Amino acid sequence: MNQEQYTLALYDIRGIQNFIFNTNKLKENVGGSFLIESILEDFKVILKRKLEKVGENYINFSDVIDINQIDIEILPIYIAGGNALILYKNKELEKEVTQTFSQYILEKTGNELAIMVATQDILFKELSKDIEKLNRRMHKNKAQFIQYKPQGGIGITRLENQTELPAQFHSEQKYLSFPTYIKRKYEEKSKNYYENRLIENNNYLKGNKNWEFPRNLDKLGFHKGEHHIALVHLDGNSMGELVKNLIKNESDYARGLYIYRKFSTELEFIILNAMRRTIADLIYNINDLEKEEIIKQEKNKKNYKSLLPIRPIILSGDDITFISHGLLGVGLAENFIKNLNKERQEEKYKIDLLKNNISISGGVLVTNYKFPFARSYPLLEELTKSAKLKGKICNPNTKNNDNLFSWLDFQILNSGISSDLETMRRQQYNCPGCLKPVALEKIINNNYIRMEQYNLLYRPWAILGKWGKNETYSRFEWVYFEKKINHLKSYSSKWPRSQLKNLQKSFHISKDKVREVILENKRRNRELEDALGLESKEWTQTPYYDIIELIDYYNKIPLTTEEI
Repeated sequence: MNQEQYTLALYDIRGIQNFIFNTNKLKENVGGSFLIESILEDFKVILKRKLEKVGENYINFSDVIDINQIDIEILPIYIAGGNALILYKNKELEKEVTQTFSQYILEKTGNELAIMVATQDILFKELSKDIEKLNRRMHKNKAQFIQYKPQGGIGITRLENQTELPAQFHSEQKYLSFPTYIKRKYEEKSKNYYENRLIENNNYLKGNKNWEFPRNLDKLGFHKGEHHIALVHLDGNSMGELVKNLIKNESDYARGLYIYRKFSTELEFIILNAMRRTIADLIYNINDLEKEEIIKQEKNKKNYKSLLPIRPIILSGDDITFISHGLLGVGLAENFIKNLNKERQEEKYKIDLLKNNISISGGVLVTNYKFPFARSYPLLEELTKSAKLKGKICNPNTKNNDNLFSWLDFQILNSGISSDLETMRRQQYNCPGCLKPVALEKIINNNYIRMEQYNLLYRPWAILGKWGKNETYSRFEWVYFEKKINHLKSYSSKWPRSQLKNLQKSFHISKDKVREVILENKRRNRELEDALGLESKEWTQTPYYDIIELIDYYNKIPLTTEEI
């Protein structure tokens, strides 16, 4: 193996979420996301051009590299999700490429995005240690990083309303800042991008493919008077640990790099195919959703294609974000998590550590479609962090490959955001007169982690994963939640919506009021299954607030797909 001192470079594009979601215009969200995808593709072009100057060929991610010898100028390990890992033959080459890429991002986004890089000189000894050093340096760089925003306009400069950045263009009878203008431009370029990836090339979708994704929020299939959308964000669990475990025992450096590249490629395809399954399931069930008056099907008047009540925004690496009709968000998130679990077990994937351990968690935020995304998205990220935290505490220490845990948190937002998620829940989800539930806690690798619990919250819920019957955390299983919500929705429960809302209000009054409402309905032959002490006031935490809050917003999307 060549013993020259090569350089590994880890790249991270900063400010992606704010760049995409600092506007409530769906076209600009999609354009911003597609711009990020384009930047990463253009980074590959920058690498190719650099290699052409030295007379070498670019090695594609699908190419098999020689695991016995590395003697190339540039080797891309992975480029996805706003991140990249590149091997350079020397430090000077890395500096040239990094400078070119940084300048490109500056010109492309008007300094709304920034590139961070951490480097490590290597001698092909221990890949795991080099990656660990890179990650530590990147973490330190992020802690010290200060991103300078574009200079604001002077007194005579017209400012764009939504971003308050200086207006530089006049388009569609509006004054636009450079970031908004470029996002709209890329939205035009992105037409059919997701349709091609998720519909046209969908091996799980049989028959009619005459569908497309809406370009405006008001085309998500609302009935008259409806106004709720669902923002869904899902993220892979402990992916860094998976990569670390993948290469820690690999003594051959070149083979470690090959496995790393293969891991990245297979992860991308597992996520993509899970999303294809979810889109196919939605299409197969869409007529039933319309018959039940959950949605109203829309059509594009120009080409007569039917519009789906979902719009993918980010689908990169293990990062998934989409917007849907408000009544479908939780059901679609549940469907995706289950489809991911189904897809990962396909024989076509070869990295066993990935297949046997990939799971995903996230959050669903249901809100008014006019509510600013720039204020909604941080809350959506907090929901995802909440789901992951509960998973770390509650997941069993020993993993069964057929029993992986994926968690989902949700929040219904009917008014503005006045605080962070934790403060909101502390203020709004306790019942007067109830003792505080015991916090969830655990020690992991000598680190103590804790999650506060509240009287009226059981969420996040374990969509996948099953404990033994006597396990404390089995009460958080989604099947338990789903059984209860389906019972209350059924005719046999005899609970009218008015009385469910009355019970919901009573939780905010007192423990005595809850008991009063329970007993009043019991006299009318309305009982709650396994009410966990509500009737006797012997309770500190109940799942029924979660159930009542979500009952109008949960509609299951059954799994129906098989590859064709």
